[in-house]
Amino acid sequence: MTINEVLDEINNGCENLCFVPDSIRTGIVQDEADIRLEGESRMLFHLIQSSMEIINGTQIYSQDSIINSFVSTLTIEGSQLYEISLLEPSIQVTTSNFTLNDMQIHTITNPKNVRFIVVSLDSNFVTNGVDYRSSNSVLFTLSSSVIQANNLSFNNITNAEYLIVMYDVKSTVFSNLSMVNVSSSTDNLIDVKKSTGLSFINVTVSEVANQVIKASNSNLTEMSNLHIHSSLKALKIDKSTISALADSTFNENGGLDTASGGAIKFYNSDVSIVNTSFTGNSAEVGAAIHFDCSSTTLCKLSVDS
Repeated sequence: MTINEVLDEINNGCENLCFVPDSIRTGIVQDEADIRLEGESRMLFHLIQSSMEIINGTQIYSQDSIINSFVSTLTIEGSQLYEISLLEPSIQVTTSNFTLNDMQIHTITNPKNVRFIVVSLDSNFVTNGVDYRSSNSVLFTLSSSVIQANNLSFNNITNAEYLIVMYDVKSTVFSNLSMVNVSSSTDNLIDVKKSTGLSFINVTVSEVANQVIKASNSNLTEMSNLHIHSSLKALKIDKSTISALADSTFNENGGLDTASGGAIKFYNSDVSIVNTSFTGNSAEVGAAIHFDCSSTTLCKLSVDS
């Protein structure tokens, strides 16, 4: 069924689709509950026009899907998600409000190369204080949604496909983002496509084996207080605009095998760089920055020390 058909079904009384009856529109799981999904069960919670809170020390262990939320409100707070082997996305949020706060997410394996958390279609996603470690799966796939993400940390992540994927997102802020000892099986840790109004503020990265942020066909409103050390490349900006790259440091990025742009590579893009230092970066061409414009594109570079 299409989304419009699902919405029509909901508006007509939800006779065939809703798994939550009218008398139970809000569910709460709390007080150190231990939830395990094993065997032939496919999903813990299926929400349609409902509200669910998972709070206060709840621990969720699952070998399959956890939550599918459609036109609902979902809150997971003060809890743990752990020892999950992904066979399909564990949390899928569509046209919903999703809050993920004060969480520990660890020991996630991804044998089928699927997403862990998928947020899409005009959802509102707010997260604060998530510690994601000792796993090899992407954390977020975010599309066509509004995002506010604070105090995210990634530690000891190996061979994840990506950490964060964003497509067609708007009014999005990532602040206080930390990545240490992280590697991806693809080129980039954070991949941004066709998005606007993005800000990255207070980002600390060290000892990563990949390009940290790639943005294509996007508008980044602010990138400030980025401190990226020892990465394959800090930023790769393609056909995009950075209104302000400010108050940042890029040290020891790139290397002998890097063809161009040890710290940053711009292609057909506009950027304003303010009060930013580059130390010890290396590449065959453009040890710190490689700025590449095609013959048909006028690029703008503004630098203010």
